[in-house]
Amino acid sequence: LAAQHRTAESLVCSRRALVIADKTLPPQHPRLATCHQNLAQRLREQGLGPQAREHYERALNLFEQTLGANHRSLVIHFWRLDSFT
Repeated sequence: LAAQHRTAESLVCSRRALVIADKTLPPQHPRLATCHQNLAQRLREQGLGPQAREHYERALNLFEQTLGANHRSLVIHFWRLDSFT
């Protein structure tokens, strides 16, 4: 949907995916982090930066817990947060 520029629908789907993941996955599951990251991107596309940042931070926290604080994959997540400053 996002690729089709249907951002409002994409935002609804991303919110729903997060709700489902939150109910069905363990609290530290990496897919839950991915759901937060996807929702953050949709929120950012809608101009909702403060809400997006909250979800990027949650995603980063979950990725750090599951991958370790020094994992190379975290670089992109720090970069996304840094783009808010």
